[in-house]
Amino acid sequence: MKKLLFVNKEQFGYHIDTYKYIQYLNCNYKCTYICWDEGLNKIILDNVKVIYLQKKGIKVFRFFYLISAITREIRKGNYNLIFIVYFFGCSCIRFLNPKQRINLDIRTVAVSKKLMLNTFYDFLLKTEVFFFKYRSVVSYETGIELMNSDFHVIPLGGECFSKKDQFENALKLIYVGTLSGRNIIEFLIGFHNFFKEIQGLDHIKPIKLTIIGSGYLNELAELREYISLNNLTLIVDIPGYVQNDKLFEYFENSNVGISYIPLTPYYQNQPPTKTYEYLLSGFPVIATSTNANSKIINTDNGILIKDNPEDVKNALHLMYDKISIFNPLEIKNKSKSFSWKNVVENKVVPYFDQILKA
Repeated sequence: MKKLLFVNKEQFGYHIDTYKYIQYLNCNYKCTYICWDEGLNKIILDNVKVIYLQKKGIKVFRFFYLISAITREIRKGNYNLIFIVYFFGCSCIRFLNPKQRINLDIRTVAVSKKLMLNTFYDFLLKTEVFFFKYRSVVSYETGIELMNSDFHVIPLGGECFSKKDQFENALKLIYVGTLSGRNIIEFLIGFHNFFKEIQGLDHIKPIKLTIIGSGYLNELAELREYISLNNLTLIVDIPGYVQNDKLFEYFENSNVGISYIPLTPYYQNQPPTKTYEYLLSGFPVIATSTNANSKIINTDNGILIKDNPEDVKNALHLMYDKISIFNPLEIKNKSKSFSWKNVVENKVVPYFDQILKA
């Protein structure tokens, strides 16, 4: 059985892409994962060895410790392929292990709100990419932007979180994802305005909004404060971060997905995992019209909007009227190619086999 080493600074199970690769590769490959111990709950996957590194000392010392620990594991582990999820300085691993088959994987470009920072970080990324023979990216557009040629696309995927084959006549919205850099407060304001406008109707369908996720700053507190001040606690639920395998109960009580991504240049081509998961669960999606969302959302499976409260409000009115028209089974069937199982079987396995035969 071929041995694979996954190198990622993120704790095992909290970077969904590599977790799903390993989950579906586990039958045919012996997988090891090395990462920082971030103090989060340990996620266990049968037959997977996870090596946790303890964060100690100042950043520069931690960096050298990280590189040396990874290099020690590579040299003693006799791995057939090392799969590195990009982090600053990871090219050192390439220099220290020149004879190893190493793939560098890039899941995102720089997404700072400051253009100068994005330009600087992307320059560093492009420089490090140059030293790797094998490179994988999340989308064709990302590959062209960073290296122009010689890359393999491993797209994002998703899982089905709902077994429902028909919807009740209600509007039960769910957002799952990070709260940082997403301006979810704008969506909440649009939702609030929509809710106020339908109060004059003779009959109001059941309405609920669930926002799942956390942020690096005070986004969660800001949203909860808005909900409290505007007496929305009965129709808006914000449980915070929920582990991926605990999402089923929330999806079972929802029927519309929210993919709210700011329409900025650095998010335009970033494929949204949750858009896929909403569709795989049979949900129509209200999504901002990034390039990535525009490729998969159409009149049969959702509504595209701009990133402002007014567009949110108008889309909610439209979804409120149309919810009974959408067909969950049809949405699921047309989205099967987005599943993680399909991505691993058709994109990851053939690519790994190609590298291993080289």
